[in-house]
Amino acid sequence: MTAERQVTLDGIRGLAATAVLVSHYLAEIPDGFRVFGFGAIAVDVFFVLSGFLIGRLILTRRESPNFFRTFYIRRLLRTVPSYLIVVVIVLALAAALPQWAGDAGGVPAWSYLSFTQNFFFAAKETEGLHWLSPTWTLAVEEQFYLFAPAALVFTPRRYVVPVAAAVFAAALAYRVHMSASGAAPFAYLPLLLARADTLAAGIIASVLWFEIVGTKRYDRILEATPLVCLVVILGYGALAPDTNWQATVSHSVFAIAGAAFILRAAVSPAAVPWLEARWLRFMGDNSYSIYLIHMPVAGLVHHAMTGSGPGITTPLQWAATLIATAVTILLGRGLTRLVEEPLTAFGRTFVWAKVEAQPVKAH
Repeated sequence: MTAERQVTLDGIRGLAATAVLVSHYLAEIPDGFRVFGFGAIAVDVFFVLSGFLIGRLILTRRESPNFFRTFYIRRLLRTVPSYLIVVVIVLALAAALPQWAGDAGGVPAWSYLSFTQNFFFAAKETEGLHWLSPTWTLAVEEQFYLFAPAALVFTPRRYVVPVAAAVFAAALAYRVHMSASGAAPFAYLPLLLARADTLAAGIIASVLWFEIVGTKRYDRILEATPLVCLVVILGYGALAPDTNWQATVSHSVFAIAGAAFILRAAVSPAAVPWLEARWLRFMGDNSYSIYLIHMPVAGLVHHAMTGSGPGITTPLQWAATLIATAVTILLGRGLTRLVEEPLTAFGRTFVWAKVEAQPVKAH
């Protein structure tokens, strides 16, 4: 069975992008509303969704004779050009406006261009250049794209779930070990190994999709799982408020919840019609570009209007935040329309070669 693009999954992507925007603009700022701090959860959802979509694609196309060539060309055209345009512009602005840019934390500019900045973030326990701080997630994604195809192509289908489950457990164990050793969360959370459980959860969900799509098997389980995970998270947080569970256990629990929710939406889109709302689909379609530019746009708008970083304490700061939101959405749409969509369409001209039928041997 082939995996067609699904509107409900675009809605999930749009919901996650909106959560990141709200979190960075209204919560993760001085005197912000911490209740809107959903950014970390949204990142987990992005990773699970990526694992699900990439896993489903690879499992569908891995028998194609030109699989690796087509996969990497399509991924490169889909993700790298927009990223490089934004990063180069921000690095140039940082050199021209050092007061706006602030300290890069010892993270070299070339690391952003090579998708290796997450290693420097972890080694130096820094977010690097603040306006490019979210790009560590994109580095993790690109590193995942590098290794996942070979792992899924050369792993026998029946072993994909056990191997993914082992990766899930290894990532959780790694975070627990690092936390127990006294390491600061930022010393390991930006690394692929530390986030591999979320990606592995998506891959497991992609395997299950092939087994249950078109049926109502496990509907109730998939509906109940996110609620159970929410109870676990709230209960764990209440019982152990002084532990570092947010950097260890919570990511795995969110991964399970996200995988169940995504799988439910992919198997039975009619069960979640609200994900097909036009505004969610718009945010989903433009989520990559919006995610890329939302931090530097906020920084530039606030710097120009208030002479300081983002905030929502004064009426002028509120006005700057609203303007930054509008500019982010408009520029994000423009970047998607002018760069991402044409290059993605060009990437689709590299078609998957059909698997040749094996000749039947005469007896």
